[in-house]
Amino acid sequence: MDAGHPVIDADPVAPGTRHRRLPPGPPGHFLLGNLPDFARDILAFHEMCRDQYGDIVRLKLGTRVVYVLNHPDLIHEVLVGNHRNFIKHSFFWRHVTAIFGKACSPTKVTPGCASAG
Repeated sequence: MDAGHPVIDADPVAPGTRHRRLPPGPPGHFLLGNLPDFARDILAFHEMCRDQYGDIVRLKLGTRVVYVLNHPDLIHEVLVGNHRNFIKHSFFWRHVTAIFGKACSPTKVTPGCASAG
């Protein structure tokens, strides 16, 4: 990985288009997103997402979009190498924990600002 370039762009736009290139992820309920599958069996859901969608998975948890990183190099880059460009939303996870328990409140980061490339 090149340390000079961001691993995750907060606003990834395909060159020559106005369309965002978003990581793949499972379709979800129109209102609840992936919360029902997430709550049913967290580990099985996570493994399915990793196996079907790869190293970066886009999930919809209610009205929030979150990104799950499944490769140690990506996790290290976000938590250590590029942590200043990401924020942790404790307000959101406080509610997830209240509904689903502490097992459902992983360290979660979402893009806090657009990274310069």
